[in-house]
Amino acid sequence: MNWDAIGATAEMLAATGVIVSLLYLARQTRKNTSELARSNSRQTYADHATALRPMIESAELCDLVVRGQVSRDDLNVSEQYRFDLVMGNWLQAVEQAFADNRNGNFPSEFMHSHNNSVPAFLNTPGGTSWWNSRKVWFSVTFQQEVEKLRSNPSIEASFAGIDPEA
Repeated sequence: MNWDAIGATAEMLAATGVIVSLLYLARQTRKNTSELARSNSRQTYADHATALRPMIESAELCDLVVRGQVSRDDLNVSEQYRFDLVMGNWLQAVEQAFADNRNGNFPSEFMHSHNNSVPAFLNTPGGTSWWNSRKVWFSVTFQQEVEKLRSNPSIEASFAGIDPEA
């Protein structure tokens, strides 16, 4: 065997090693991306739960949100401020889920609850009033997504028994 044949064999082995390494790295990157998406999904749900926790734990705040959904205008200034904070905090968590979904970091099948809760809250009389006056708090892309959800007649829009058409 001459040196040219040995050199060619070595180059072929090196090229095979590089290909095997690249395939391994691609597999590990895919696995890591999947794990990051799963972790992000869990964090998005945790953020959503954190946004809703005060309302769940406080009967007074829950009552305020229900009354705000009926008519934001019937709340006093302090109550309107608290209602704004609760709704804004909740909808910011939802906006993050939508952004993560657009970027491929939040599975589409998990968007069902958000797709239904947004019109359920925002198509009530108080929710509509709140959204119309506060939608500037959110990105234009999210505003468009919310408007599309709110106009979808196939999504049931009821909140605590409140008829949004009343």
